[in-house]
Amino acid sequence: MDQSEYLQKRNSAIMMAQSRSNQSEAVAPLKELISSDCLDPNPLELRLYYARCLQSVGQYQESANMFGRLYAAYPGHATLGYEYGEMLYRLGQYSECEKVYRSMYQMYMDNVLHIANRLKPIRYVLEPSDIMVRYVGELAAKLDYFTKVMRLGLIPEGTPYLVVIESSVSNMALLELWSTHGVRVIMTDTPEKVDQIKQKLNAPPLYLDYFPCPDGNVRHRNNGHPIVQKEWERLGKGPLFTQLPDGMLETAKKWIPDYQDKHVVLHVRSNRTYNDYSPKAMNFLRHAEIDTYIPAIQYLTDQGFTVYRIGDANMTPLPPMHMMYDLTQAFKRPPEVDVALIATSAFYFGTPSGTNVIPVLFGVPSVCSNWFPWGYSPYCKHDMHITVNFFNEEEGKFLNEKTVEAPLLESYEPGLFEAEGVKVINNTSEEILELAKRAVEAYEKKD
Repeated sequence: MDQSEYLQKRNSAIMMAQSRSNQSEAVAPLKELISSDCLDPNPLELRLYYARCLQSVGQYQESANMFGRLYAAYPGHATLGYEYGEMLYRLGQYSECEKVYRSMYQMYMDNVLHIANRLKPIRYVLEPSDIMVRYVGELAAKLDYFTKVMRLGLIPEGTPYLVVIESSVSNMALLELWSTHGVRVIMTDTPEKVDQIKQKLNAPPLYLDYFPCPDGNVRHRNNGHPIVQKEWERLGKGPLFTQLPDGMLETAKKWIPDYQDKHVVLHVRSNRTYNDYSPKAMNFLRHAEIDTYIPAIQYLTDQGFTVYRIGDANMTPLPPMHMMYDLTQAFKRPPEVDVALIATSAFYFGTPSGTNVIPVLFGVPSVCSNWFPWGYSPYCKHDMHITVNFFNEEEGKFLNEKTVEAPLLESYEPGLFEAEGVKVINNTSEEILELAKRAVEAYEKKD
């Protein structure tokens, strides 16, 4: 193909690769482009997308090989090592993964200490700031992890700065909470201004998914956060937030009709929210059907709990039920409502979908069904969960958590499970109901 045709195909392939629902379709054209003799304007970008798309379709070894070659070719790249390390972890190459993570962390910390010799106190520019504020779960999890890691002395004490575009913030009430724990939030209106502010702060980026754990190993947040939380609890430390800011609960009470103190917050991840309708979409297996939660909702209301369902208007609405309020159909509610409801709830009930980290901030039990991937752990000692089921279609039997190994343990890409001949089966209504009963029993014992 000539250069003009090459660039047209390149633009088309990159657009597909940027959509989680279309990444599987981008693999072949990206491979063709990489093998072409045409001059590429950004070879690293093209190969990065190819490696990520290979991951999305479950071709982990091929993805790791590509990331590994790029990591060797671009040793100073800010994020390559992290992506390479994640693929090594998913493949079960844990020691190799830890070496890569440690190398990346040390490279960052060397820059921090070098700058600190000229400019004190230490400044941390928190990244990835755009993703962090775009998703509620990221905003809760990354900053909780960072704050506890620093207070446990696992990284040097410093002043954290979070520079964001105001219109990108998914929940302003949650973001503003972090200012009470020393996070300097700077808001602006364009990506260019974000970059300018970060440059003036004169500090390298700190990626909040990779820190040393109490055992000395550098881990990804998905695995390190529960370990750090366990150490936090062992030392007798409580949740970061013990009360809501003035006015937040009052705002929630004014907005919600018939607000009740004894309540449960329900959130069930839906493919309608993320447009993950394709069975090949990266997050397709993380979703659940709200109908399977109806018996549990009825049980909770029979026990005297008011159930508030949160989410967005794209979700399938629940039928009218006594003492159940489906707030998903009221998408314009103030951001304070969801935060205040979770902070004051008896427990959070639903699926692991980012929102389930918010209870950690306030010491509220998180009770999750359809837990996935299997290799991830709940955060707190009072949390409860039941996992999805793995069914080996060739052998005609369900798999046991104790015998399943990498890469199935740490993965959620449908392509991998299809290649392994494993079907992911969500929890039944009966299983979810039994979990609700356990949660109520634990709540009553606590009281």
